[in-house]
Amino acid sequence: MADYNCPHTPLAEVHAKVVAGDWHIRREAQIDALAVSETLSVRSCLLALTPQHFHKAMDAEEPKWKGAIQDVYKPTFQGFPLYVKFQVWPLQSRFLLVVSFKEQ
Repeated sequence: MADYNCPHTPLAEVHAKVVAGDWHIRREAQIDALAVSETLSVRSCLLALTPQHFHKAMDAEEPKWKGAIQDVYKPTFQGFPLYVKFQVWPLQSRFLLVVSFKEQ
């Protein structure tokens, strides 16, 4: 499994998908987000990501996502240091999938 030094999905594409509603969050990630704060908006956090928040890109660990590359960002949002990992689904739909969203 490799790590990469630059994002796989440009932030402009991430932001466009979020604005268009073309994104999903895994149930586990949603539960983790609620554990951070019940008032924290995952959508707002994704839209606030900047290149400075980028940490790494990595091959997906989940076998069913083989071939997908996930971007990891570590922003501080609303006072919370976060670990945010997402991928653009590699199949025909090309939606953004938030894989992980938790406090660092």
